[in-house]
Amino acid sequence: VSVGVVSDKEICFDFQIKVNISADRLTWLYISNTLLRTQLLGFEGRDLTITIPATALAFGFAQNGMGSHGSRTLMLSELRLLLTALPPTATLVEYQQAVVQDNVLLKKTISTRQESFRRLREMYALDNNVRLFQALRDLWEIEAEAQRLLALLCAVARDPLLRETAEVILNTPFGTSVTKEMLLGVVSQSFPERLNATSLVNVGKNTASSWQQSGHLVGRINKVRHRAKTCPASTTYALLLGYLCEARGDNLFETFWSRLLDAPKNELHDQAGLASQSGWLDYRHTGNVTDISFRYLLRD
Repeated sequence: VSVGVVSDKEICFDFQIKVNISADRLTWLYISNTLLRTQLLGFEGRDLTITIPATALAFGFAQNGMGSHGSRTLMLSELRLLLTALPPTATLVEYQQAVVQDNVLLKKTISTRQESFRRLREMYALDNNVRLFQALRDLWEIEAEAQRLLALLCAVARDPLLRETAEVILNTPFGTSVTKEMLLGVVSQSFPERLNATSLVNVGKNTASSWQQSGHLVGRINKVRHRAKTCPASTTYALLLGYLCEARGDNLFETFWSRLLDAPKNELHDQAGLASQSGWLDYRHTGNVTDISFRYLLRD
């Protein structure tokens, strides 16, 4: 790291993460302090740590565990195939049968089908008794362009590995490169000694792919930060996740979940208004007072 000194602050002019992988050894240069890391990279250094409140766990959020990104990505194409094949009223058993017996995902072996179902269930629940999935299912077919962010938001809520990498994505300016080493680095910091070298490399590769599937990254080999495209359905879902995590009023537009939409606050207000007209949420905004509720998505 080459550092130039301006006033009393250190600013990095040349920053590079290097990874050397062998069969049984993984070494890397990584700056572990989040604030220092974001300052060196020229970011504002927001604290993006997200703690899921205990009350939200009942709705399908996951705070602990290792998630699915050690072996799978967001699986957006598989999720689309599955939700297209079955009606919104399908049960968990019917989703399992569609994947394993009916092979709607077009996998070659029974074991691959079983593993695909397990990972999809981990990330999305696939159970209308789980509020996160029921709401995703309610919004899924409304706007096809919203599906990228609907899947991403649900997976981030349920997969701690993917959630940890959001810090890197949201702190990276548009047009700036994001490498899998940057992603595996923050995961290694958050889960020390719980992932071996091979698992860390897989996490870096898989999370990079997931952020590309959601629209936050572009580029097949060299991935670059890109503004994801949100719309009323995905905005509704992000606001719901914030609501289930105990945010209220105007604070719903400033949560971790809303920041994942990559849109300014005024645009999110506009989209909430459109969503309200369609009945997906209840939105009232007068002066500095905002009131949002979710009678449709939180119905019994």
